[in-house]
Amino acid sequence: MIAAEAHAFLRAQARARYGEAAAAALRILYGGSVKPSNIQGLMAEEEIDGTLVGGASLEPASFAAIVGHENGDSTLNPRFPGASPTTA
Repeated sequence: MIAAEAHAFLRAQARARYGEAAAAALRILYGGSVKPSNIQGLMAEEEIDGTLVGGASLEPASFAAIVGHENGDSTLNPRFPGASPTTA
């Protein structure tokens, strides 16, 4: 996925400039088109830490499906255990 490659590039640049700890702590959000049909694929990518939901947030059913992955799961990346919507 091109988005994951772009995120990996950004993280590598952060690592080169600021070190491993800073790069590992950096949250990189996907800002492209987010829909119920692509949220699971996006969040399955290790380098994508979250998303910025735009137009899909205007339709309650679409937004609910994105936030809940249509089955109640969190949209948070599992590489941040213990994260919650208020701390992520």
